Amino acid sequence: MPGFSERWIEIQLKDIAEKGAADRNQRHKEIAEKTYRKLDANYGILSLSETPSETRMWGHYAGGGRGFVIELDAKHAWFHAMRNSDDGYNELTKAEYVARRPPKNLLEIKDEVLYTKSESWRYEQEWRIVRSFNDAKRKLGRLDTYGKEILLFAVPPDVIKGVIIGFSAESELEIAIRSALAQNSDLRHSEIRRAAQSAETGQVNIVSMKGVIA
Repeated sequence: MPGFSERWIEIQLKDIAEKGAADRNQRHKEIAEKTYRKLDANYGILSLSETPSETRMWGHYAGGGRGFVIELDAKHAWFHAMRNSDDGYNELTKAEYVARRPPKNLLEIKDEVLYTKSESWRYEQEWRIVRSFNDAKRKLGRLDTYGKEILLFAVPPDVIKGVIIGFSAESELEIAIRSALAQNSDLRHSEIRRAAQSAETGQVNIVSMKGVIA
């Protein structure tokens, strides 16, 4: 290029490269946001835990031990309903806990994003299954506290194995749970157990009529 110094050309090429990278990053960001909005509008995540004896879980999700836990059969076909080999959803999948998520485009790591959490949440021992909102059995016609439409999904009764009553639950809750299970013939197989918390260590154990079982 006659009349142009190598330094000038170097600066121009660098400027073009930087602008190209910025444009590419902006497009990736826009695509990622669009993909997120589409996922958020069409899919929901059911989050479960493999442990009923983690004290922090009782604190976060069961009223500090005043609530209850529903035990589910993870081997049931309802948790393994992939429509084909390319179906990235409808399959119960264990969450992966990482110190740092890989800096990739959302489109490249869609499934990884849905099943990856920060290392600080490892104690939850979480499993997830993603389902389409189109599979919802019933719409309540109202919104939740996050402004999302409330949808109900039908869970086969034999998925429910039992109920674990919290260590701080009142007797009225136990009576209500026993009554609900007794009145539904499809749920009479469900076992009722109770969580017991050690006053010394705070450790939670799951107790049956035969003693500590978990």
